Amino acid sequence: MTTARIDARFAALRQDNRAAFVAYVMGGDPDLATSLKILEGLSDAGADVIELGFPFSDPIGEGPTIQKAAQRSLAAGTTFDDVLGLARAFRPTILCAVPAHLEGVTSLDPDDLATVETVFCSGGVLDERTRRELTRFALSIVEIFGSSESGGIAFRDPRTTTAWRPFEGITVSSEHIRARAEQELRNLALRLRRRFISIHDDGAALAAAAHDAAVTLAVNLRALLFLRRVVSDEFQPALAIYERAAETFGLDLALLDALKRARSTADATPFTIEQFDRLLATVNKASDIAASMD
Repeated sequence: MTTARIDARFAALRQDNRAAFVAYVMGGDPDLATSLKILEGLSDAGADVIELGFPFSDPIGEGPTIQKAAQRSLAAGTTFDDVLGLARAFRPTILCAVPAHLEGVTSLDPDDLATVETVFCSGGVLDERTRRELTRFALSIVEIFGSSESGGIAFRDPRTTTAWRPFEGITVSSEHIRARAEQELRNLALRLRRRFISIHDDGAALAAAAHDAAVTLAVNLRALLFLRRVVSDEFQPALAIYERAAETFGLDLALLDALKRARSTADATPFTIEQFDRLLATVNKASDIAASMD
């Protein structure tokens, strides 16, 4: 469903004075063929909006029902590309994902994204390479400032502006930014601890978890630097943010350098348990810094 169709649907709902039926389907649960039948059935039954979910190994922001659906889908072998294939087989789509998932989209063939008309990036800022590649695919891009924990705060089209536009009814203040950064960093620490339990003996998996954490950490370190008036509201690459944050807040520069390498190489060097402990300590320290800011 494209943004124009969503706008039209909600306008009609307001006119009819009725609530929307927004359905959620986990792609690949129990299998891809059944998922497609469920999508078609929901459409035939009159669903106003259908959200097709990507399975994720650690869906901590979700409730137990979606967590179990994701686990079943992953156990069946579902991949990111498989869910995009479901979307192609169904109808024109808006692709909503976190930055780490959208990085994988840039390696796809343009035909794989033929039915995707708009990309929503939520939970972090797209890195420059991913933004450039998505623009090459002639896709409309909307970045959302906020997350499932904080809710949507502001949005922007990074192709045309670096300025964020608050959603209607949202007032953005320094305290909002500080509280949101603290919450995001504490949630990131919790996700890292949970993942460590199952991957502590796998250096490649530790590196992958660090890679997934890198954008969220950079976004929130940038927010803290903004509050300290060290950086402006203009876009800055994550690599520069790490260096500024290490200098300003006394964070582990060697660990952040390792995190930069995990972000900038296709095949990340395996992380050691000691490095992962230092990453968790860095996130915790950043959380405490956010909590102590006036």
